[in-house]
Amino acid sequence: MRGRTGYASLVLALVLVAAGCGGEPPPTAAAADVTGVWCGPERDVLTLDAAGGFTVTDVSASLIDEVLHDEDFVPGYRRETEHAGAVPRHGAGRWRVFVDRGDMFQARRDHVVLDWATFESIKVDEELELTLAGEGAGLVLGIERVESGFTTLFSRCPAA
Repeated sequence: MRGRTGYASLVLALVLVAAGCGGEPPPTAAAADVTGVWCGPERDVLTLDAAGGFTVTDVSASLIDEVLHDEDFVPGYRRETEHAGAVPRHGAGRWRVFVDRGDMFQARRDHVVLDWATFESIKVDEELELTLAGEGAGLVLGIERVESGFTTLFSRCPAA
């Protein structure tokens, strides 16, 4: 019995030491860090407002395919079968910042989650989780998947 208690204490001590080795995590992304206008590579424009709403204009087929992504299907399948291949010109919904605290094997990541409510006039219930990467003016929003790594979907739009 005494050996088990010692073993449990040793495991607990190792976990506490490992948790403390990483130091303080960087501050969580604030709404002020991500509000504003973001540009996609295919003319998509994402606007995140301070009240927690978002709009996307000039939506591309590749963005819709990311929103409708399902690892059980090839890209475009849901757009073709559920939306008759149509690509809406705009979409809207609510956004929020989500922090994945990570663990011993993965660093903490901040995400901007887009809860889509509409594609044009069609009501939808879809979610797109964008990983926040970079710093300051170099922030980008992208998709991070095991099979394909990190793909940037939006960067800060240049000031007009």
